Amino acid sequence: GFEQDDADIFNGMDERKLSIDAGFGLTYQQNDWKIDTSIMKDVLGKSDGMEIKSTLGKMMRFGPVFIEPSVGLSYVDANHVDYYYGVRAHEATNARLQYTGKSALNKTLGLSVMTPIFFNGITTLGIENTWYDTSISDSPLTDDDASLSVRIMFSKFF
Repeated sequence: GFEQDDADIFNGMDERKLSIDAGFGLTYQQNDWKIDTSIMKDVLGKSDGMEIKSTLGKMMRFGPVFIEPSVGLSYVDANHVDYYYGVRAHEATNARLQYTGKSALNKTLGLSVMTPIFFNGITTLGIENTWYDTSISDSPLTDDDASLSVRIMFSKFF
């Protein structure tokens, strides 16, 4: 979601509210290979959108360090793309043309590094790069056709 004061490009646009998605996921693991698949649907009716995501990863162990490269695809339906990336006719300006979002197939490459050697817990560093489908990157609301995310997590069992 976004509000008008998040960036100048949103001035004069209707607020896009955050929603809650619900769905289910399945994980299948065979030896060092893992497939994660999930289906999520907007349950509050903000976008009425749906996302189907699937990721394939391979776990490799190097002493106390585990490395998992992964590849993934994410299908986002037209309702989701149009709600968050579309520009309605009454929101259009000379600098922000009307735009109707279509379904998107985004691609992701990731790398996770996990180790139990710090603080008697599990520390994970995850890096992911997602390349957006042109139905998202062509929106006048976006500047980039990809995004990089980095996360650090620590888990401790009691």
